[in-house]
Amino acid sequence: MTIDWWGIGLQALNVLILIWLLSRVLWKPVSQAIEQRRATAQATLDAADDAHTEADRRLASLNAAHANIAAERSALLKESSLKAEAQGRETLAQARQQAEALLSSAHDAITRESDLIRQQDTQHALSLAVAIATRLLAPLDNAAVHAAFRERLHHKITTLTRHERDALTGALQHAPAAKQPPAHPARGAEAAMTREIADTAPSGNVLSIITAAQLSATQQAELKDLLTRELAPLPSLRFEVEPALLGGVELRSAHFALNNSWQSDLSVLAKAFEAMPTPPSASSPRETQHVS
Repeated sequence: MTIDWWGIGLQALNVLILIWLLSRVLWKPVSQAIEQRRATAQATLDAADDAHTEADRRLASLNAAHANIAAERSALLKESSLKAEAQGRETLAQARQQAEALLSSAHDAITRESDLIRQQDTQHALSLAVAIATRLLAPLDNAAVHAAFRERLHHKITTLTRHERDALTGALQHAPAAKQPPAHPARGAEAAMTREIADTAPSGNVLSIITAAQLSATQQAELKDLLTRELAPLPSLRFEVEPALLGGVELRSAHFALNNSWQSDLSVLAKAFEAMPTPPSASSPRETQHVS
């Protein structure tokens, strides 16, 4: 067997030419295209890395903003809670004050109404007592009743102070300042001064003797003797009849009245009833304290 060196050489030359052609015509454009695609891919990767970095930065910024918003929200909620709590306490205090004012007003109204009812009851009881007393006293012996009241009048006159005696007889009204009695004058000196003042009193100074029924001449004379003996000097005396007294003898001057009758006794009892403490009502302070 013989080797065709020329054929082998031509084949090798063809291969070399083919490799050269491939390297010149095919490999270089393909490698350039591969390089361009690699560069494009690298640029895309770099852009993606930059975008990822930017996204991370923005995410961190958003997280920080979210944390700030959460902190502000918590602070606002806390502040709102405190304000709501303070407003609630203020509203509760105002409501409590209004409730206390209403309770106080209602208590005052109830007290006033109770007092009014009590006064009306007292007046009604007083009227009823006067009516009963009038019926009970009507059959009594007027002479005996008059004698009893005259004795009581005598006792009251003896217990009068000097000032009350002067007011009753009118001496105090007309006493000039320079002639005021001493602090502890002698009885004789007091009588002289009283007589002197009475002598200078005007004719209008009158001591009225009030009785429930017309007195007989004997009874009037007994009263005159009593007053002259105990209150001398006397101003002008005048007998008057006032059935509303029911019974008794009263002395009245321009500035003093000596009560001595059943009417005055009933008035004293009525004032005593009115001055009695009011019993505790349903709207007691205990209930007010419970509400407040």
